[in-house]
Amino acid sequence: MKSLFSKIAALSLVATLSLGAQAATADTPTVLVDDRFEVFGITFGQAYGSVHLVYSVRELGGQTVLCGMTAHEKPQTLRFRRKILRKTWLKAGGKKVLGDLSFFEEFGVLEEGDPILGAAAACAPLPASARAPYELGMDRLSIRP
Repeated sequence: MKSLFSKIAALSLVATLSLGAQAATADTPTVLVDDRFEVFGITFGQAYGSVHLVYSVRELGGQTVLCGMTAHEKPQTLRFRRKILRKTWLKAGGKKVLGDLSFFEEFGVLEEGDPILGAAAACAPLPASARAPYELGMDRLSIRP
């Protein structure tokens, strides 16, 4: 039989973990992908397929945010995700306002018929000075197979 102390310690750990998870969620708000999202694709050839960055600039809680997620055509490109997101940026009115989009949610590998609509997309705030038009782009990327 477990002692009362070990039961309390276990409950405290569970409570701490759940509070930590709530705090992490509060720092990076998420929205569901809808028809206002756009797709930015990068193709690595027939063997590797494409990586799709699904994104939207919108108002959330009175602040302009960039929300996004990544989806992969083939599992081979999963290892490129971090490098791709670090080289990707958002321009507003011709000025780069956000770089390193590592906060984007990971959808995983797209299977035929997988619905992206309704999937989670993570959001990050844009500077108050950011104004449309918005453009997602990428610095030169070098990938070794």
